[in-house]
Amino acid sequence: MTQLKLLCLTGGGFRGYYTISVLASIEENFKANLSDYVHVYAGTSIGGIVALGLACGLKASDIKKSFIEEKDNIFKKPFLPNVIWQLWGQVYDSNKLEQAIINIIGEENAQKKLRDIAPVIVTTVELTTRKPILVTNLCDKTDDWTVLDAALATSAAPTYFSGHKVKKSVYVDGGLACNLPDSIAVEACFKHTEITSRDSIHMLSIGTGKIDEVAVMENQGIFKRCFRRLKISTLNKSSGGLKWLSYIASFSIDAQANMIDEQMKSLLMKSRYCRIDSMLKVDIKLDDTSEAAIKELSEQSKIAVDNAMYEGALIDFMNLPTSSDDLIS
Repeated sequence: MTQLKLLCLTGGGFRGYYTISVLASIEENFKANLSDYVHVYAGTSIGGIVALGLACGLKASDIKKSFIEEKDNIFKKPFLPNVIWQLWGQVYDSNKLEQAIINIIGEENAQKKLRDIAPVIVTTVELTTRKPILVTNLCDKTDDWTVLDAALATSAAPTYFSGHKVKKSVYVDGGLACNLPDSIAVEACFKHTEITSRDSIHMLSIGTGKIDEVAVMENQGIFKRCFRRLKISTLNKSSGGLKWLSYIASFSIDAQANMIDEQMKSLLMKSRYCRIDSMLKVDIKLDDTSEAAIKELSEQSKIAVDNAMYEGALIDFMNLPTSSDDLIS
């Protein structure tokens, strides 16, 4: 095999609906399943769940439909504001997250060992050692994990969900260390596949949208606009822990996206790296499942795919032949 095609999916809570919508649109435009175009799937958090589902052979459109059906089970709003719960524990029920994942990817797929699905990489962090872990079937170290264990380990976002225990260790959301799995996926492929040159790697990387603060303020009334401007200004100067608590997850996602995007453009060159992401004109928190959030994520995903269809990197990625022969060394 002379070429390797990587699909990398960013973490971002419910904003992952943007990711799934982009993938479903690509499948629709090319009239084919992504499994016909990808060698290795990689993802973090919701991106990891989607990557695992695709590696099990599911269509992106089916994952999209199931994700919408399960959104209120995953993010059932508590009686008190999130910040109150986050001070002492988790906002949401991890058991409901587990059941939602089973419903999204199917009970049979959930119980499969990673060794029995297509090549996949998901990120997580071991709680005690704080060591980033790649859960993958490209090697035999974690290929005996179930798909469900991998999905829960990569998506156990602190203060939102409880950590997930596998064997004797507890794991938390991979986004704490690597919300964009692009660069570590490349490294893993160099280590565990027959690929020896970066010139042989083509990557399609999908984000979860970044908040456009200027556009958000323009769409708000005068009072909300002034209040938001005050909050942003304070955040940029000397905010304390409570104020940062409401921003830190989204801030970290956007900062990592900017850094990794530049890194991958340099590593793979623009012609072999296609990054699809959008600036969101609505302030969508990671657990915002409102109709306004769904509408914005859906609309921006369609615009992004329409634009990407004219970019050479996406066309090249989809047109390259895909053969998994001798992929895993």
